[in-house]
Amino acid sequence: MADTKKLGTAKREEDPQAKKDKTLALIEDKDDFIHRFRTLYNSEIFSDIVLVVGDNRFYAHKIMLVTASEVFEAMLSEARWQESNQTEVCLTEDEECVSVFPDFLKYIYSGSVELTTSMVHKLLILADKYGIHVLHKTCVEYMSRHIVTSPDTNRTLTWYHYAKVTNGQHLQEKCLAFILSNFSIIQKAPDWLDLTVSVMVEFLQSSEIVVEGEYQLWMEVERWIKAVQDPDIVLEKLKAVLPHMRFTMMAPADLLKVENSDLYNDYTELFGNRLMKAYRGHSLHTSDLMSHTREEPYRNYHHKLYRICDELKLRSYMDTPKTESQLVTSMLVPIHLKPFPIEVGDGSIVSFDVAFYPQGFYQAHPLYGMYMSRQNDNTVLNVSRTCSSSQHIVDLDVTLVIYAYRENMKYIAHSCRISHQFNNKSRHCKVENVIPVEHFKSKKSPYLVGKNFEAKIFLKIQNIQLDEKEKKE
Repeated sequence: MADTKKLGTAKREEDPQAKKDKTLALIEDKDDFIHRFRTLYNSEIFSDIVLVVGDNRFYAHKIMLVTASEVFEAMLSEARWQESNQTEVCLTEDEECVSVFPDFLKYIYSGSVELTTSMVHKLLILADKYGIHVLHKTCVEYMSRHIVTSPDTNRTLTWYHYAKVTNGQHLQEKCLAFILSNFSIIQKAPDWLDLTVSVMVEFLQSSEIVVEGEYQLWMEVERWIKAVQDPDIVLEKLKAVLPHMRFTMMAPADLLKVENSDLYNDYTELFGNRLMKAYRGHSLHTSDLMSHTREEPYRNYHHKLYRICDELKLRSYMDTPKTESQLVTSMLVPIHLKPFPIEVGDGSIVSFDVAFYPQGFYQAHPLYGMYMSRQNDNTVLNVSRTCSSSQHIVDLDVTLVIYAYRENMKYIAHSCRISHQFNNKSRHCKVENVIPVEHFKSKKSPYLVGKNFEAKIFLKIQNIQLDEKEKKE
């Protein structure tokens, strides 16, 4: 009877005596093993194929290529590929990827590569093109860890665009969260001016962008528009972004600056009546607007002009007793942008009290404030509408952003958003476990800025209307 076993598939019979031998040891000279293959990189020794990339030629070995890449395996072994019978193969790569092809090939021979934020995206393109899944995973993990970098080395916009194109959901979500919360960092990044029109529009459609103000946002968008000299591209950009700029969220003085700009004077017809509409909105009496949903909702503006943002700061977080850790503030939130002083009792504002517990919730004993009658380790945010005889129903968006410090840079590392409708029956909004308290327990916690806990709270009134009972009266 013929032996049907394939070569190399038979299991070695284990010597029972070997199991009992206490001197048995497994020797693994992995470094030397890898070194032997690494020395074959771009070596003529036993090379059976030459790869031509741009102006460069690389001596390669089919066995290394086909075992690393499913694309190379098909290309060099299947007859339907003309390259399968060639000893010299020309590879057409994107211009940006040519410079990193040596790193890509070295990875195939050694399983290691040095990554930087400026080149990892190019390497990822090659990993995806040639179906090297382990390298793809390595690049994505590196990107996820390096989304938080200073503006001069930040490439999050480029990574986000590539993740969208390739449907890389995890990387896309992480990039977008950083971008929206840290738009001021992103606007100073090298790839800001290279942003595609479609992605710029996507960002401008969002109300979750954290920015100083609408005028400051416009200044950066204007810089992006004017980064090209081609008038046709300038026209394309303007047509795309103007419908998504919220000019009604600019103060009259800033609207005048826009009106006096070269871009406005060169393309006045494109701007249409947008600035006039914004001027008119400021001149109307608030009572004429009370029952209307705002056409252009607030973004997360932190300039004092808007009065929708306040700071929450706990100094020396680790040294502060829990009974002294509660952060409180009272906010007078305007229904509409009002670029002039407001006062308590003004019918165009709604007052709220905010309390946040960054060390975990506690309730002080009514007689002995230093003792807690009830407590837990969940960070809790409370927003309450203060007592008022008003019967208005208020739709409020609440956003809490928490800062961190890393790579010599302060940035927003965590955000929490909730919408709540305040009325006579519901004057309080509570969010539990905003962020795990364990994030702050280490002295080297990146979630502390120096020794301090720092956050901002945004309260945005998106709609206000009369209660049905008051309407009938």
